[in-house]
Amino acid sequence: MRKAAEIDDEKVKALAQKFVDDPFVELRFSNIMNLSPLHAPPVHAEDGYFAYNDSNFEGRRKILEEKAAVVLYEKNFELQVFRAHCVNIVRDSGTDPELKGYWKYGSSSPEICGMAYRVLGQRAVHAMGNEVRRVQKKNPKPPKSFEDYASQRAYRPPRRRILLSQNLTFNTLDKLMVFSDLPNETVEDVQIPDSLLYDYSYSNKVYAGREPGLAKAVRMADEPQNLLSCDCCSREPIVPCYENPDCMCYKVNQSLQQFQQSTEKTEFSTFKPILFPKATDTFYECIGFACSDACACRGRCTNNSLLLLEKRLFPFEIYRNDPLVGFSVRSYAMIPAGTPVMEFIGEVTEMCNLNEESRDYAYQITYPSDAELWKHIVNLGEWSKEYKTMLKEFSKKSYLLDPKKFGNVARTCLHSCTPNMEAVRVFQKGLSPAHVRLVLVALEDIFPGCPVSFYSATTFLMHCA
Repeated sequence: MRKAAEIDDEKVKALAQKFVDDPFVELRFSNIMNLSPLHAPPVHAEDGYFAYNDSNFEGRRKILEEKAAVVLYEKNFELQVFRAHCVNIVRDSGTDPELKGYWKYGSSSPEICGMAYRVLGQRAVHAMGNEVRRVQKKNPKPPKSFEDYASQRAYRPPRRRILLSQNLTFNTLDKLMVFSDLPNETVEDVQIPDSLLYDYSYSNKVYAGREPGLAKAVRMADEPQNLLSCDCCSREPIVPCYENPDCMCYKVNQSLQQFQQSTEKTEFSTFKPILFPKATDTFYECIGFACSDACACRGRCTNNSLLLLEKRLFPFEIYRNDPLVGFSVRSYAMIPAGTPVMEFIGEVTEMCNLNEESRDYAYQITYPSDAELWKHIVNLGEWSKEYKTMLKEFSKKSYLLDPKKFGNVARTCLHSCTPNMEAVRVFQKGLSPAHVRLVLVALEDIFPGCPVSFYSATTFLMHCA
C-alpha cells in the first residue's frame, strides 16, 4: 500500500485534469479526510484507487468482475465477527481522548427503549394510514435477549457468498465489503449494476455549472460577515459549547427547536442520544446546527451532533440477497438508539435540475413548507445584503441530494415504511441548502446483522418489516 504523499504528482494532476471542465465545489465541513476530485486521495488510500476512479462505469464493472471470488464461512463465524467489532468499538471509544469520559458504548436504557418502541408503534399505525393518537407513555416489553431479537430481524447470510469488493471506499480507515448472496449465482454470471459504481465520497458536492447560486453561497458563507462560528475554547479535549449562552453556534442550534411541535424537544448535542418523542413530522420539525472546524473549538465540543459520524465507529456491509430489492446494508455491531448512524451523501441540486434517472435515488432536503424556517434563518444573523438576498431566494426553491454519481453507503440502504433510522437535517458552518447535512439516526437499538433502513418517499421497492 502506498500513501498519498508517495503517489506521483503526475497521477494527481491527471485526475484533476479529468474534472477541469466539470468543476465541483467540495463542501468541507470538518478536518477529516475528504475524497475530492481536485485533490490527492486519502492518506490511507489503497492500491487501485486511481485505476478504479479513473475508469468509467464499464471499466469499474470489469475491475469488480475480475476480482469477484467465492468465500466460504464456518458456522458461527458471524457471531465471532460481531463480538470482535463490538469489542473494537469499546476499545476505540475508551482510548480516544475526544470520546473517553464523554461517550460510553452500550445498549440503551429501559427508558430510552420504551420511548423508541412507543414511537415506532405509533409510526407503524401512521404508515397504515391510521390516525396516531396520544397514548400513555408505557414502556413496551423489550426483547429478552439478543438471540430473540436477532432471530426476528437480523439477516443471516449463507455460508457460501460471492465477494464483489474487499473495500468499496478504497480507504483503509473505512472498509466496506460488498457481497452477493443470490441463490445459484456464480462468479462467471454475477451481475454488477450501475448503482454500485458511483464515486464514493465523504462530503456533499455542488456542481458550479448547474448550481451557480449555491456555489456562490458556499464561498460567501466563509466571508467573516456571513460565517457562523463560535469563539469557545478550553484546555480539555472537548469544549463545553452546548448550553453555553455565549456560544453563537449553540444559540442557533437552540433557536431551531422552536419548530418542534412537542413539549419534549429533540436535542442535537454531541454525546446525548438524538431522540424523537413525536411519531410524525420529525424531518420537518427536528433541525439542528453543529459547530465546525471554522470555530475556535474546531468542532471538538458538546455542540457537534456530527462528531460520532466523523469517528466512523460502526462497521457496515453491503449485500444482495433479493434481485428485486437489490443491494442492502447491515451493521456488524450494535448501534444504540439515538446514535447518528451515517450521513446521506450526494450532489446538492435544485428539483428542476434533477435528471429523470436520478429521481428514485435523490432525497429532498428543502420543501415549500419550510417557509417559516427560512424566514427564521434569514433573520438569525447580520448577514451581508447580498447573502441575505440569496437565502431568501433559496426559500422559494426545492433542493435535493442526488447520490447517483457521488454517494456513500447510505445510498444503498433499504427504504422502508417501518424503518430503524430517521433522516434529519443538521446545518453546519452556514444556513444555505448547501450547508445541510442529512443525518440518519437510529430509532431503536440496531443489533448486529440487522439491515438498516429509512423512509424515503420515492418509487423504490420498499422492504417493510
